[in-house]
Amino acid sequence: MWMPKDTATWLAIITLILVIPFNFFTTWAYPKLQDWWAARSRKSLQRRIDDLAASLAEMYEGRAMSFTDEWVLLCAEQLSSLIFWSVNLLALMILVVSTPVIRQARHPNVVAFIIAVIVTVYRVIRDFLMAEIRGFRRFAGPRRKLELELSIADLTAILAAREAKN
Repeated sequence: MWMPKDTATWLAIITLILVIPFNFFTTWAYPKLQDWWAARSRKSLQRRIDDLAASLAEMYEGRAMSFTDEWVLLCAEQLSSLIFWSVNLLALMILVVSTPVIRQARHPNVVAFIIAVIVTVYRVIRDFLMAEIRGFRRFAGPRRKLELELSIADLTAILAAREAKN
């Protein structure tokens, strides 16, 4: 069994394992951290409430989506993932079927490299085309609207409690 013996390999393995949980954690924790940081002073708290209210007003002016709209965009993202993995599977099948031909070639690594480049370019193009849909769904969806409303309510309560003390 293969066991890495150097620290850099272990760090790379640990990083690859932890990148997804850290991504989910930061997506969840960042707005809460911003709210906490804004609660330091009355001025920054009021500025944060105004920023959230402006974002919410912008959503009500036509950028907001219904749950149906969000599901349609989510299905478009899933369809693009399905197409992407289908193309990857097709490339893998072509590679497996053409293995005898590749072995007879002078430079078999070049053929594998070309297939890897094609798949990578396809992935980059897909991510570029889907980035606008993904971003719009994340920042204008109904879940985002609810998060904004809850943050505004929490920060307003903190501001009212702070003003009641003084």
